[in-house]
Amino acid sequence: MAIKSKTTIILGAGASYPYGFPLGTELLKQIIELKGNSDFLSKLETAFPGPMGKTSKPSAQEEYQELTDLLERSGLQSIDAFMVAQPKMAEKSKFAIAYLLLHCEEKNPNVNAEKNRGDWYRYLYNEYLSGASAPSIKAIIDNEVRFITFNYDVSLERFFFNALDSKFGRSDALLFFKSIPIKHIHGKIRILPWEAGTTAADFLFHLDTAKIKEYSQGINYVHENKNDSSMDATRALLTDSENIVFLGFGYDQRNVEILRVDWHRANTHFYGTFFGMEEGEVEKKLRLVGVKNGGNFTCGKTDDDSFVFLKKIANKIN
Repeated sequence: MAIKSKTTIILGAGASYPYGFPLGTELLKQIIELKGNSDFLSKLETAFPGPMGKTSKPSAQEEYQELTDLLERSGLQSIDAFMVAQPKMAEKSKFAIAYLLLHCEEKNPNVNAEKNRGDWYRYLYNEYLSGASAPSIKAIIDNEVRFITFNYDVSLERFFFNALDSKFGRSDALLFFKSIPIKHIHGKIRILPWEAGTTAADFLFHLDTAKIKEYSQGINYVHENKNDSSMDATRALLTDSENIVFLGFGYDQRNVEILRVDWHRANTHFYGTFFGMEEGEVEKKLRLVGVKNGGNFTCGKTDDDSFVFLKKIANKIN
């Protein structure tokens, strides 16, 4: 099976969760716990050195303690929302995010799904993009699929890179990324090998302080780029889509507004997971965007993760 109708897949934190990356509330907890992590605090001091000699300026560790105190008392559920509320804390928040997510990468270099978590990357590759039976890279890149992700991690790119490199070789694997758009709304935690102008390096794991700081600067937060003209190309992917599929998406109002989706556009059908939500939450999310289950929006059941949901709609996305 191949995807011949223009299909945009929009990813939230739940889409990366099977591969060892934290959900929004888990990421908040882990950022707070870093205040007791000596390796992180040492790297933080190196990345953000204070002035020499006596000074009233707090050290990086003291500023991070203030950050975690504010975060714990904030009552917020996402680090994006915290950075919007406390922009002066954004730089060190981004450093903490990069530190944590790069460690997640290091633990799972082959992008394997964790036990009891559906491996939707491999299912999509094999069943939707015909990865197992594709005779050439052309058969893969002829699929009319594109991705928009709200996640900082690059596990999707890393999975496709590994799979296509092992099947077709490196030069053909790189054609995939030239042909299939993968847009990160809030930036990402690393420069990809081909973006750095090299095809020789795989996804190397740089956990030294300089690289963590460099990669952290590639992270944006909600509203930081909301009106940026660079969003035009991303939004354009939605305007001609016949299918728009939300996987692991929380339908947060800020993120919905950034996309500027025309929910009532003729000839576009929407599909979305609502994994782990209660029925009342689903109704509230749908009311937010002004649609109902059925019609042009097909909702997954609240126990359907991304893997199960893709299996259920497999005969509709083609």
